Order: sequence, then structure tokens, then C-alpha cells
Amino acid sequence: MHGIYLTFEKSKNASLLKKDICRLLSNNGFKPISDTFYICHDDGLLNIFRVIQSLKENVSFKDYIRDIHAFKMEDFSSFTDIIKE
Repeated sequence: MHGIYLTFEKSKNASLLKKDICRLLSNNGFKPISDTFYICHDDGLLNIFRVIQSLKENVSFKDYIRDIHAFKMEDFSSFTDIIKE
């Protein structure tokens, strides 16, 4: 399992750019946890490479993304159900 964490520059097109980035990440196997944090349960390194290449090729994304970090995760546990019981 791998994760991607992004931070963004302020932009007047922020809402549209975030939707486009979310779509790009989703199309490459990543599930959004928040606007800035995505996880992939599949072959994450290959998917991370594809995402990085796609983001690099898009000028709007290049100017909008402040930081992007990719990392390997051992586990991701949700405790939401326990809280909502």
C-alpha cells in the first residue's frame, strides 16, 4: 500500500484543479482520504510513477502543486465505525 500527500499553492482555479487532480489520482488506483491525501492498495510504485508523469506534463498542475510526497504504508486502519457505534 502506498500513499501520496499533496500541498497546493493558492489559485483562483483551485476547486477545478483539485477535482482534476483527484480524477487523475482515482484513474490511477488512488482513493482520496482527504483533499490532499490519497492511498493505493495495488502496485503503488507503478501507479505513483504514472501520477507523477501525468502531473509533470500538465502546466496547470505544475504551477498549482507546492509539494508532493509519496510513501509506503504498512497499514491504514479506520476507526470510524467504533466511534459511530
